[in-house]
Amino acid sequence: MKTSAFIIILILFIMAPRARAEFMLDVAGSYISENTSSTDVKDDATKYYYNITGYLHLSKKWWAGWSYLGISMSGNSNATGTTVPTSFQTSDTGPAVKYNFGKNESFSLTANYNVLAKGTYKNVVSNSNESWQGTSYMVGFNVMPEIKSGFRMGVGLNYYHAAYSKKTVDGTETSESNTKTWLFPTLTLSKQW
Repeated sequence: MKTSAFIIILILFIMAPRARAEFMLDVAGSYISENTSSTDVKDDATKYYYNITGYLHLSKKWWAGWSYLGISMSGNSNATGTTVPTSFQTSDTGPAVKYNFGKNESFSLTANYNVLAKGTYKNVVSNSNESWQGTSYMVGFNVMPEIKSGFRMGVGLNYYHAAYSKKTVDGTETSESNTKTWLFPTLTLSKQW
């Protein structure tokens, strides 16, 4: 993982001299609260997401930069036969790209590959807190009209997938595969300088 992170950073560094002196900052967020009134593990779930990404302008429509995102999910689980609280949180970081298109570049596609994804999970079956580590990626489609010069606001639809390869419980690290996926909407603010 360290090797791939170094290679990605090196590629961005090599591309940077070609980049124009333009910078873009995107801030995105989402909050969802649901009560399914059922006995599944998603009952009474609260989910939120935030993402901060800084981009450098590479060409007419392409931007590249670095992203930091966080996801938190909490709720009640009935997996053990009784209702108990459960939670999942992750903090991910890695390189990101953005492609603007359409009239006045009001549409964009974004993608980021997070070379480091660190999650925590409350396992209600074993009654333990687990720390997960791996990688993740996220892709999104956004509609962001320009509100005023250099400032955009809009909505997006995103797909997130994390693949964890290490699990730590009470200081003991093991190799175990766990995944997390989520399809969700966002509200995004963007400022270009």
